[in-house]
Amino acid sequence: MLNKERSEISVNWEQCHNASELGSVLNCLRYIGGSPSNRFFMPAPLPTPPLPADPVAINAALIAVRQAAAVVCDRATLLVLLHAHGGTCKYAEFGEHTGLASRLVSSRLARLVEDGLLVRIPYSRRPLRHAYHLTHMGVALFDVFALLATWEHAWPDGAPVDTPVLVEHVGCKATKVAANTPATRVMHLQCAACRLMISAQDIALQVRQKEMAAMPQKSMATRRTRQDALAQGGTAIPAPAGPLPQGLSVLGDKWSIEVLVGAFFGLRQFGEFGTSLGISTNILADRLNRLVAEGLLRRSDAAESQRKGLYLLTEKGRAFYAILISIQAWADHWIDHRVRSPVKLRHTPCQKLLQPVLTCGDCGEVVTYAQGRIRFTTAP
Repeated sequence: MLNKERSEISVNWEQCHNASELGSVLNCLRYIGGSPSNRFFMPAPLPTPPLPADPVAINAALIAVRQAAAVVCDRATLLVLLHAHGGTCKYAEFGEHTGLASRLVSSRLARLVEDGLLVRIPYSRRPLRHAYHLTHMGVALFDVFALLATWEHAWPDGAPVDTPVLVEHVGCKATKVAANTPATRVMHLQCAACRLMISAQDIALQVRQKEMAAMPQKSMATRRTRQDALAQGGTAIPAPAGPLPQGLSVLGDKWSIEVLVGAFFGLRQFGEFGTSLGISTNILADRLNRLVAEGLLRRSDAAESQRKGLYLLTEKGRAFYAILISIQAWADHWIDHRVRSPVKLRHTPCQKLLQPVLTCGDCGEVVTYAQGRIRFTTAP
């Protein structure tokens, strides 16, 4: 598995049947690259004791996810960006369409301008008023929102959605539609080299040991959100309203992302999550329970595991993998100040470095922002 000339480790998850070998591999992974789903471990279940944690490798994973999450993975920020993709550009419209408080709208718009995802352009001189338009960096998030909408439609929770989100492929060749009436489509994430759909079991990893050794020391996160305070106080957290309620609930909460990423990492036990992610027990319990309630994780029973009560990915949870890949690809390309992770993803069917592309599920063509459109509809 070790190539001494290139100082890399190449891993194929389907070949990791030995528990000790798997444990050593997990210590060298970045969070999104090492996304094994539960089914990869069926030949040899993980041992009962927690896997040994390499502080440098875990720190690399946490740095990667937290830097990406710090920019966009906040529900209010995602809501503003989603409506910007839907055509909203004026300050008053953002407040009306998102339902956010004025202070939240102001702070998120200012932060997105500072981070380079939006640009302010005056549309009125007297009085002076500005519109907020997506930059190339903001436009590049179209893939994330398109996949999030597809995931939401594929895994409805049964609750009514106030504002359904539809993704359109303008000029789709699969079916004939009326003039100037784009068809609603399902979007997929495919490998640009071989055009096969991306799934967790088809991803191999290359870890550069020299760059891994240069990673800074592990830091313990101390973030505390309003959701954490409510959970600790025993107050029920209301379900988010508006568009993409399930997707924004997961992607808009940094701790939920880290716990879900840990599950893709192969973490299963409560203690493993706490040790590897540095999450306090009350916050960790809340996020695990929430992901179970939302159907992305499930608890194992004694019949399928040596220990019952392990946290396992469901099919719905595994389907979220493409969204994590997409947002990671966006972060790698656009966030210049990130600490670069020493891991590259390789698509095993074609043995090429992974370059994900968004494609139409009907015609199979690549869909860019120019050919795609996000549209909000009224719930029936």
